[in-house]
Amino acid sequence: IRDVERSRGLGDVYKRQLNNCAASPITPRIYGKVVDFSTGAPIPNATIIIWDLNMLDLGIYFTDENGVYNVSGSILKLGHTYRIYAFRGNFTKNMVDYVPSVKKLKLESSEGKNVSFSLFPGALIELKGSPYLVQSSSPVGRVFVKVLNENGSDLDDHLISEYGSSVNAWFLGLNWRKIIVPANMPVILEAQIQYFSKEQSRIGKEVFYIYDGSSPFLLPQGSTKYIELSEHSLRRSLDFVNSKLKETTELLDEFQKVGFVTFEERSSLRSAQQKILEASILLTHAQNETDYEKVWIILRTVLGDMLLISMSLQHMRFVSVTSAVYLSGIMAVFSVVLAFFFFEENKKKMLSSILIYMIFLVSLYFLYPGAHIVIDENVKLFLESAAVSFVGVLAIVFGIPHFWKERTIEGEVSWRSAISII
Repeated sequence: IRDVERSRGLGDVYKRQLNNCAASPITPRIYGKVVDFSTGAPIPNATIIIWDLNMLDLGIYFTDENGVYNVSGSILKLGHTYRIYAFRGNFTKNMVDYVPSVKKLKLESSEGKNVSFSLFPGALIELKGSPYLVQSSSPVGRVFVKVLNENGSDLDDHLISEYGSSVNAWFLGLNWRKIIVPANMPVILEAQIQYFSKEQSRIGKEVFYIYDGSSPFLLPQGSTKYIELSEHSLRRSLDFVNSKLKETTELLDEFQKVGFVTFEERSSLRSAQQKILEASILLTHAQNETDYEKVWIILRTVLGDMLLISMSLQHMRFVSVTSAVYLSGIMAVFSVVLAFFFFEENKKKMLSSILIYMIFLVSLYFLYPGAHIVIDENVKLFLESAAVSFVGVLAIVFGIPHFWKERTIEGEVSWRSAISII
């Protein structure tokens, strides 16, 4: 009986063990090794950040002395997608000696997944100041920075190259001012600033490149370099204002060439040139944010002045072009009036009206700027306007008498004779 009871007891234990195994499935696991890209040596104390993209949850882990990490537990769930980052450094202490790398993984089975990394030696660049763009209504904006090879090409895919307000910087918990670059390798920075323009009521972007002086960055591993974003963005703004100055000057020359009077606009442009020179000198000797802000304010004023000049020229152009279209009608009336003044015979009046009108049109082209613009840009419009105006006047003056005979009273001046007097 005891043997039977004992066998039953062992059977119950065995059954419970089977039930426990069935109730506790194998949990997913991610493991790997982090090594130096150049030497293959293990990297101890490297940081591993695992982001669950389904839950937006994260776990932070570190490699051991052999560069190995092993992650399991509640953060890993079947069917979820993960971003796995690896780097070595301390962002708080501004120390990074390996460039971050990222891999994406979807856990589709409970089998362990090997996610290993080969990290490239790195260094840190920190941006100081604010993005002062002359196109922006305020010295603020979203800054995106991309690390490029010295020839402007993209870095290798295994290196994270986008920082600032980028997605990878957010997942890394990296401040937008910090950019991690490959060490002992010449690189440049491509800065893209998104800004809001109150004048144009739109969001724009400006792209420019940042160098270490006039050369690419070439930093030793683990080093930190500080770059004045205020100065680089203002240099870009200065280039932008100078390009606008050139465009406005060319526009003034074009308007003056066709006959517009632009003395006041020329004076405003000379004043703008003096302000640009003042801003350039102040930027060269700028010491702090107050100086940089003064440069930005001057450039904003200059940009506003050139905008007013352009608006003034466009208004002059609009008035001249509109008047040129209507002037052809006025010229047609004057042509007929002169013909009535010089001749009595209808045939001569008709022919002389045509001749005088043609002389008026040629004179209008050479003497009036609006006519010059209309004819050069849309000669069909001008000719149609001139033809309709002249035919209309002739129809009124010569056509009406065929249908309506004016009563003749001795001593009374006829309406046709009155035209020549007017």
